[in-house]
Amino acid sequence: KVELMQIVKESVREPVIKAFHQTMREVVIPTYESAAREMFHQISTKLNEGLSQQQQTATLMAQTEANATRQQLHAMSTAFETSSRAVQTLTEEVSALRSF
Repeated sequence: KVELMQIVKESVREPVIKAFHQTMREVVIPTYESAAREMFHQISTKLNEGLSQQQQTATLMAQTEANATRQQLHAMSTAFETSSRAVQTLTEEVSALRSF
């Protein structure tokens, strides 16, 4: 019995190893490569989408900040013009009071 098992073991060993190697070369490795390629493609796509969205958000934020700055500058300009007119009016009134 033991001898028979040993003979069967030895006779089956080489074909099993060859079948294993062949299966690895023809099925497992190509399938793994394909799955890894697809996974990296998906990661790359999502990363690019995320970067694009982040860039759009940053651009929108910059535009919003620029608009806010423009509005503040306009408000400051208006306040400056109002102050300039008030100073001009006060100067004219002081000059008129001096002439009395």
